[in-house]
Amino acid sequence: MNWLLEGAPERSLGPRMAVLSVGFAGATHLAPARLKRIAARYTGKSFDDTDWLNELAERVRDAEQQRGYFCVLPVAAAKILWERNRRQGIAVTVRIEEGDQYRLKSFSVVNAKAFPAEELVARFGLRPGDIFNTAVIRRGLEDLRKTYGAKGYINFTAVPDTQIDDAARTIALVVDVDEGDAYRVGKVQFLGLSPGRTEQVLRDFPLKPGDAYSPRDVEEFYRRNHSLLPRGPNFGIENFLQLDNEHHLVDIVFDFRAWCDKIPMGCRTLQPSANKK
Repeated sequence: MNWLLEGAPERSLGPRMAVLSVGFAGATHLAPARLKRIAARYTGKSFDDTDWLNELAERVRDAEQQRGYFCVLPVAAAKILWERNRRQGIAVTVRIEEGDQYRLKSFSVVNAKAFPAEELVARFGLRPGDIFNTAVIRRGLEDLRKTYGAKGYINFTAVPDTQIDDAARTIALVVDVDEGDAYRVGKVQFLGLSPGRTEQVLRDFPLKPGDAYSPRDVEEFYRRNHSLLPRGPNFGIENFLQLDNEHHLVDIVFDFRAWCDKIPMGCRTLQPSANKK
């Protein structure tokens, strides 16, 4: 828990809290404008639980860690200024113990087989001596997920491990990769459309049987055509995928039969995909 309540210990927050002010205490290298934007997300708002206090502290932590203050300790101290009609007026001071600024000592990716480790490291754009910026690392991890996903590694995970040297104020970063198995496209079907429209969407669909399954391609096709597809309560894209874990296949079956039978006008021609091969 990253917050505390100042004042009498027998008091508690809730059930309804109005945030009157948010301030900051302690030495920090964050720009006043950045702190003002964080405070503005909460000042003048009302909340029904204390999750927002943890969220506030975590926003401060994230902002500091993006500047290399990896071990920062922010605590949101709440003070009740008034209580009436089951509502409380709250003033919050985020106490910041910034600590030292850390730089990257070294960076490696281990257990990668589908791609050279050096290529994966290069995707992060990090160099030894750089400020240890957690936002850059998060973006790099997301890029790895997309890179592997485009090759069919739908169960890919990457776990970052940090080895901190407090004396040198450096962090060695090791990303441990679990690639999982590569999946390919099994069958692709559009059910419930007219024969002509079925032929069109099969022609425009970016993936063919035998291709590496790419979630991004399927999501992009569905996003581009979502407004023209039949609409129903279970038409999320996850409902069109059938996994064959034994053979590492993904069957993509867009089944609109029940919906199109009821509302034929909902089954219009789809727009071509930007990823058409």
